[in-house]
Amino acid sequence: MWILRVLIFSATVLFLVRYIDFRLVFNAVRRIPVWSLLIIIPISLFRIWLNGIRWKLCSTDSTRQLSDWDYFRYMMISTTFNQVMPGVLGGDFVKAVYIGSEVQANKARNVLSVLFDRIVGFISIILLGLLAVGFSPLIDSRIKHKVFIFAFAGLLLFLLLVWLLRRFGGTASRLAMGTTENKIGRMIRHGWVLTLDILGYFLARPYIFIKALLLSFVIHISWFFINYYLALHLKINVTFFDISMISCLVWIITIIPISIGGMGVRELSYIGLLSGYGVSAEQATALSVTVFSTMVIVAILGIPFIFIKKL
Repeated sequence: MWILRVLIFSATVLFLVRYIDFRLVFNAVRRIPVWSLLIIIPISLFRIWLNGIRWKLCSTDSTRQLSDWDYFRYMMISTTFNQVMPGVLGGDFVKAVYIGSEVQANKARNVLSVLFDRIVGFISIILLGLLAVGFSPLIDSRIKHKVFIFAFAGLLLFLLLVWLLRRFGGTASRLAMGTTENKIGRMIRHGWVLTLDILGYFLARPYIFIKALLLSFVIHISWFFINYYLALHLKINVTFFDISMISCLVWIITIIPISIGGMGVRELSYIGLLSGYGVSAEQATALSVTVFSTMVIVAILGIPFIFIKKL
């Protein structure tokens, strides 16, 4: 798989180098004042802190072994590894490994909290993306109708899945109890029962999910404002809702672990999505490169946290 990812990354870079005039890209990037980093970087760090709080809300570990600082530290470590791991969520795997090795009790609950936190984030960005589509003045109404029909169908399927888990979860657990008592069987059974228990925890306390979702809205909207701010400096004429929708789509596309840190795929995604708004490939690449540069700066700031011990 690593060979395939390297090949995909090399192919995308080769395409960009061959067909993009990077002189125009760098000229566009120079329009962004350096002092703007004094605004963007603190906001990015604050977003990471909020991510840590959301993650804490998604944890069902009653022993509360991790402090707010620990959650922030793990998020910074995750941000660093995201730039060198497949996709843009590779750091989550590293984060789960750190937690499994550093917490003393309820390891499985703490590790699974990483997954549930990401689920909340994914739901949030889907909802905000749909909202951006609805308010975008440049998207044809027929396209909007199709998008919302698919979204409604997806919501119904999700609710059906939750209902099935609640309705037949107990039966599945009893069936799992009857499986062969080898090590793999016990792990599957334990994981299934624990997952259902965590799901039941949130279904019984919907206010926790709502708080995490609202916090996620703030996290993502602040990211949209950063992208919109950068787009304005790059003379990209799109609305805030359009850049929000594009940011959501790029994030979803770069989740797929087909390149290292989403590099190459991110640039092609911006080029493809912004081309529909009459934005040149060079301008789109400039936006992607600038966004990625801010992520790299924050990732570098996260390196010292790798060597800091858990409080």
